[in-house]
Amino acid sequence: LMAKTITAEDRDLIINIAKLFLDSPYQFGWNGDLPWDPTDCSRFVQVVLENVWITVERNSAMQGEMFSSTGNMHTDLSKAEVWDLIFYKNTYETENEITHVGFYMWNNEMINASWKKVNICKIDKYRQEHFKWIWKLRSFAKDYSKAKAKKNYDRLSNKEEIEKIRTLKAVNAVIAVLTSTWWDLPEK
Repeated sequence: LMAKTITAEDRDLIINIAKLFLDSPYQFGWNGDLPWDPTDCSRFVQVVLENVWITVERNSAMQGEMFSSTGNMHTDLSKAEVWDLIFYKNTYETENEITHVGFYMWNNEMINASWKKVNICKIDKYRQEHFKWIWKLRSFAKDYSKAKAKKNYDRLSNKEEIEKIRTLKAVNAVIAVLTSTWWDLPEK
């Protein structure tokens, strides 16, 4: 059943899914979908949301644009609730104003992929200077699935299952390379 509202229990489950990715390596532009895969800020947000059945755009600028039309944006950081998205502007030079995104946690903290890894950090002076807005989770409550979130949490927290998936991905990548190489060989 789809949730009509997001409860405190739902918010905790979503944050716990995000925490499974702690210490995953940061790599700009990478598309990791499992804990410990390289990821960047917007892909991290996208994957966590996919695991609770919410679909969002791939990069932070597109995510910011997507959410800016929902009417659930606030420029007052004090209105942030656990699991709301926090958008930042101009954290690096680019044509897009929105350049970073993460999840608000509590006590002026956020979980995000930045610098070297997925981490929990304080919303310090630098982040406050680059703060653009928060996006309220409630605008996608209709899409959230508690059952799928629980199932994905169990799957992602099972280290043996993750290793099986990683091994299968690696084998498939080797097969793809070998197949490509084989077909590219000149005929004799």
